[in-house]
Amino acid sequence: MAGGHGGGFLFHIDGIGGHIDVFADRIVLHRHGFVHFWVELLKLYEGSTETVIPLSQISSMTIVQPIFLPGYARFTYPGSPAYSPHYWVDAMQPNTMLMGYVDNRGFHRLKRMLDGRPAPVIHDRAAE
Repeated sequence: MAGGHGGGFLFHIDGIGGHIDVFADRIVLHRHGFVHFWVELLKLYEGSTETVIPLSQISSMTIVQPIFLPGYARFTYPGSPAYSPHYWVDAMQPNTMLMGYVDNRGFHRLKRMLDGRPAPVIHDRAAE
């Protein structure tokens, strides 16, 4: 599950905190750019600059859009960081990506794609 542009690449999304590459089986969050530089320089966030999340593990995608601060997309999966009551703590988690101020069509396209997936089938062996 390397993060390169290999087979199954679907589309690319740019945000102010980096970009997301969407593949047929996974998404790859790449944190870079001006915002990421300052956040790391000020030691407000220390973490991976690349996060790979298999699509089969994503249970939901939430788009948070405050009035004045930049919005962010948050991916929930087993073992993902829990919500906090603080905007910047949540926005800097490894399962989030800061969106742009104006054009967020790519993030909404990804959300529609994830919301349109069929629900996973869970087999309960104990009930059989």
